[in-house]
Amino acid sequence: MGSGIPHGAPREERPRPFPQLVDGDASVRGETLPNPTKHQVPAAGMQDLTRSRGSVILRTMPDKTGFAIGRKVDKPFGEAVERVKAELQEEGFGVLSEIDVQATLRDKLGQELEPYLILGACNPQFAHRGLEIEPDLGVLLPCNVVVRRDRGSTYVSAMEPISALELAGNSGLEPIAREASKRIKRAIERV
Repeated sequence: MGSGIPHGAPREERPRPFPQLVDGDASVRGETLPNPTKHQVPAAGMQDLTRSRGSVILRTMPDKTGFAIGRKVDKPFGEAVERVKAELQEEGFGVLSEIDVQATLRDKLGQELEPYLILGACNPQFAHRGLEIEPDLGVLLPCNVVVRRDRGSTYVSAMEPISALELAGNSGLEPIAREASKRIKRAIERV
């Protein structure tokens, strides 16, 4: 898998702003966007933002699906974590790993952060099919699902499988990515 850039050639660095979810709406650099179905996002490198039944799909590059699916949930952190695990299981995903980012940053850097947990979720059937098509696919697995607190609110977000599997450059993965994306979206919507 080549990047199309000759070895040793300088790579063009483009700013990639990171959108945040604020009170159920998208906010980019502090500008809250209105609620219609599609918006133009006024940030460099951002194409648009799409809403779907309470989930927010963040688009980061023109003509590409965004890197994350997420939404604000009306639940305390611990309850949201348990609900996410249950909903992922309902969609055929197991949680292989849990990374407590809050504890890690406190222990390693002495920094305080609100609760922030990364769950490594995997659907064994999808993983098996994907690895048969693309043996190096494991570098993109498992699918990260984040439950975090921010200023008194709880947010759930997940890696967008379509975006992640586009990195492999193998069209044979598209049906798996589409189905995984549907299932993760359904799980997040039900949290």
